Amino acid sequence: MRLHRATAGITTRASRCHRVATGAVLLMSLLLVGCVPTEFIESTDLELATAEEDRQAKLFQVPEGKASIYLYRDQYLARYLPLIVTLDGWVAGQTGEDSYFLWHVDPGPHVITTISGPTQAELVSLPLSTETGRAYYVRQEIPVFSRFQKKSTDLYPVDEQTGVRGVLHADRLRLLSSGNVSDPTGAQAHDPAE
Repeated sequence: MRLHRATAGITTRASRCHRVATGAVLLMSLLLVGCVPTEFIESTDLELATAEEDRQAKLFQVPEGKASIYLYRDQYLARYLPLIVTLDGWVAGQTGEDSYFLWHVDPGPHVITTISGPTQAELVSLPLSTETGRAYYVRQEIPVFSRFQKKSTDLYPVDEQTGVRGVLHADRLRLLSSGNVSDPTGAQAHDPAE
């Protein structure tokens, strides 16, 4: 009889823990996915490239004397949160769900930066050293538990197979020509992607 009562107490505690854990997971899901304010949805009108530009980019051909950088975002969670992207200080635009940018750049060092956070004040940068004739793939993501981490977005290089797969499932974005982040007037004469 004692064994039965002891076992019943363990089962009841385990059942309570299971209910609490299930409730916590449900609550986190609602916080992360279901409660996105509508102003984010309205502010993410992405400027898509033409279908022909998208098709050409997906041939993955690197122009002679250049390197190619593909930055893609393929994450469903937080898809309505716009993330501003720059290359070497030049504003490219913003990404959304299943989108990508392509730059053909001179070989050498380059820096991709994502601007995010509630006040668009958080910068996350990834330096790349590029070589002639090579393509580089960078994945942009919002960490699932970003509300509890120090940074709300991340950039990291991926291998060619992973990068090609991510780009093939995304739509190409048109690059903005709004100038350099450090010089918003656009007075600088050299865009690194030209």
